[in-house]
Amino acid sequence: MVRNRYGFYVLLLSACTVGYSWLLYNFLTLNNHTHHKVICLFKKVTHLPCPSCGATRSLECLLHGKLTQAILINPLGLIVAFILVVAPIWVTYDLITRKSGLYHLYRRVEIQLKKPVLALPLVLLILANWVWNISKGL
Repeated sequence: MVRNRYGFYVLLLSACTVGYSWLLYNFLTLNNHTHHKVICLFKKVTHLPCPSCGATRSLECLLHGKLTQAILINPLGLIVAFILVVAPIWVTYDLITRKSGLYHLYRRVEIQLKKPVLALPLVLLILANWVWNISKGL
């Protein structure tokens, strides 16, 4: 759990920077869509995809305007894309205006997600996505 706004924003922007860097690396070096380097430790050890396997390919499809294909590869890619677009803009806005809107939203969502009535369906969705990834042979 992030305990302050500054730490949260640093962590979030760092994650976005890593995400954009990974996408750029894939775009510049692995753009042929036939060979994708497996970096998932879970997949390397178990030979099974994790729930987020395919998110990079999903983002690549989104960047090429292939929404349906992106969803079919891994719908979590849509969530990652949303965060990659919105987070840097919102963090910048909060820092310029000296507000904490994104941090306060994060804290409220974190509190709500601790409630079983919300946590359980989300966990089941992630598990369903995982089963789907395995069945697709990602």
